[in-house]
Amino acid sequence: MFYEVDQHAQSIRYFSRGVLYSQIDWSNLDRIVDSYRQRIQDWYFGPAKELAKNWDFAFSVMALNCLLIDTLSQYVAGRESSRSNDFTEFIRKRLPRDYSCKLKTKIQHYDGREEKTLKDVASVLYYGFRCGILHLAHIPPYCGVAQEAKPVREVPGHVKYKKSGTCCPSIIVNPLTLLKDLEETFEAYLGNLKDRDQKNDHLRANFKEKFSSSFGE
Repeated sequence: MFYEVDQHAQSIRYFSRGVLYSQIDWSNLDRIVDSYRQRIQDWYFGPAKELAKNWDFAFSVMALNCLLIDTLSQYVAGRESSRSNDFTEFIRKRLPRDYSCKLKTKIQHYDGREEKTLKDVASVLYYGFRCGILHLAHIPPYCGVAQEAKPVREVPGHVKYKKSGTCCPSIIVNPLTLLKDLEETFEAYLGNLKDRDQKNDHLRANFKEKFSSSFGE
């Protein structure tokens, strides 16, 4: 733990909407998990749900979805910061299979420096959506958001590689469905943390590692 929050800061710093650090019982795991849940609901899911009421804001919902996967994957893995493998493994292990199924046609992703071969939807969610939004401030042409019946759809055509002229498939995601699936996954994760079964001990240890480094508690 690099930082520590002193008593004065605890009395003026908000952990979630209307809740100060000083109001949390840091010795009680269930209270900490409940406080963490409220924080994520207030500052991540809540804004995303408000934006989701207007389809014109679907891109912003997708950006928050990526941020949610980023933060939750760090807690599950016990990391201080983001790693691509943690992001994609979280998707593959904790979200419905629609978000990690193999692509019918592999995608060549280029970020301006190097080329990567993407083989499944989880990789597209990381390199295309997450890294596209975070590093490039937009998603590449092979990514899209739409009000689809399915969570994810692979569409042939529409995009091609400039050098070779060959077709590149497009991956279309419904960000509203992904938001719903993420909230269900989040609640299941919190249930695991509170379940005292020994099989969840590693999740609690990882949660403590990430939580301590993030909040100085």
